[in-house]
Amino acid sequence: MGDALAYQDFLPVAIRQATNVPDQIRFNRANEINEDVLHNILLLEKYHNEFSEDETDRNSADLSYIDFKLNIILDLVLQLYASQMSMPDERKITLTATQFRCSSPERYQGGDMLVIELYLSKRFLKPLILYGLVDKIEPCGNSQSDYYFSFAEMSPLVQGLLERFIFLKHRRMIAASRREKSDKN
Repeated sequence: MGDALAYQDFLPVAIRQATNVPDQIRFNRANEINEDVLHNILLLEKYHNEFSEDETDRNSADLSYIDFKLNIILDLVLQLYASQMSMPDERKITLTATQFRCSSPERYQGGDMLVIELYLSKRFLKPLILYGLVDKIEPCGNSQSDYYFSFAEMSPLVQGLLERFIFLKHRRMIAASRREKSDKN
């Protein structure tokens, strides 16, 4: 997928054939939805560990405690909501700001226009709606193939938000790796 920064994970994803080539109105609507989804995910994923210079500051401790409680409540509500939703199966995915790869038992052809519903966050259960063209197909056994998609008509704003999300995930992966190394030493 080139030299671009990539995010790999196992995420719920649904892929279906586009019934016809979407018009500009559908692409614009998908971009608006994706802007909202990515803004909300980035807001929820933001790590809130911002203490003031003076750690004895009572307001900072109180706000931190309230934030912690709200996160617990949010997680419980999301668990209830998720148990009522029918989520698509999780698949191993690789995501860049311009391309997407995942395995699928479905059969698609090069150049097919597909609709990809990708759930990026377990804390915000609304999918990105991405249109993608099949670029490359690699058989990978188990009657599945790896499909490589290029995004169609993605707005620069959505692409930038997706880059921020991928960078955030990459930065967290590096931080976790460093913590793991320091724990071993």
